[in-house]
Amino acid sequence: DGKTFTAENAEFIGDVLARPLKTIEAIIHVPKGVNDRVGTIVGNYGGNDNAQINLEVYEIGQIRLFLSENGIKQTVLFSKDIRSDGPVHVAVTLADSVATLYINGKVAETAQISGALPTATKGFVVGGDNRQGNEQYFKGAIYSVSLFDHIRSAEQIRQDVFFVDQKTDGL
Repeated sequence: DGKTFTAENAEFIGDVLARPLKTIEAIIHVPKGVNDRVGTIVGNYGGNDNAQINLEVYEIGQIRLFLSENGIKQTVLFSKDIRSDGPVHVAVTLADSVATLYINGKVAETAQISGALPTATKGFVVGGDNRQGNEQYFKGAIYSVSLFDHIRSAEQIRQDVFFVDQKTDGL
């Protein structure tokens, strides 16, 4: 079973990546019929800090990516609905100017991004964020989260739907 969260039990990973994050993967479950903001899957958002990355499920099952580097903030709201009857594998890759959303190993959507990708200055939290009170805790289930400092290929992401090798370089 996946882990469910409250404002008090988000998991602090503590890792600060030396290089910009390029791929985020997670297996999550957001039940059909949940229309409100579901919350943060993984991120290091803490308010007005620099170098932040946050991946969350926004309203009506949409994946939202927030990036901030040196005061330049950008938000990508993908339109695909990931609510379902069971777990869903979600991956986002960040190339120089494109964010690509994969759902269950298949490209679902792309969006333009601009500026430098953030190099995290704070550790990551699974199931919430670094803000006091953790208002955006995840209101679903999270089965796994993987962060990579390189862009995973479409084939690697397809394979990760079923298994992520914990010894993968850059994980």
